[in-house]
Amino acid sequence: MTPYQLWIEGFYRFANPTSQTIREVVNPDTLDVNLYGIDDDGPMLDVQTINHVEIPQSSIALDDEDMAALALLVEPLEDDNECGKTLFVNTCEILLRIIGEQH
Repeated sequence: MTPYQLWIEGFYRFANPTSQTIREVVNPDTLDVNLYGIDDDGPMLDVQTINHVEIPQSSIALDDEDMAALALLVEPLEDDNECGKTLFVNTCEILLRIIGEQH
């Protein structure tokens, strides 16, 4: 959703939508959405051009058989409707089982 849509959703979620103030704020006749988020006189943001992420070396060592099992159980591009949280937790649980079986 756009920032404007999130803002409107917040109004309706946390305020009484029948209140006069809410109706005035979300009324398209009183709100110029074409100017939303634009401040021509405001400061310019610094543009980040270096997107360098350091990933530490993992202490988990999986052999080819374990990697094949993990690949069968985890679909990294699956949409879990949780922004990847459920996928991450499930992957961690699978890795804990694999590591537990190694010891």
